Amino acid sequence: MPKKIDAAVKERALLMIADQRQEYAPPTDPTHVVAAGVGARKETVRQCGCL
Repeated sequence: MPKKIDAAVKERALLMIADQRQEYAPPTDPTHVVAAGVGARKETVRQCGCL
């Protein structure tokens, strides 16, 4: 498993979070939706600095 997140995947996750953020009150709630969308774990999305 790679230690670094691909830049394209990180960019896609950032765009997805921007879209999902208004639907969820706490900022960590959209992580499960974004993680499923980019094929990563929820914690990986949170740690990559996307939130």
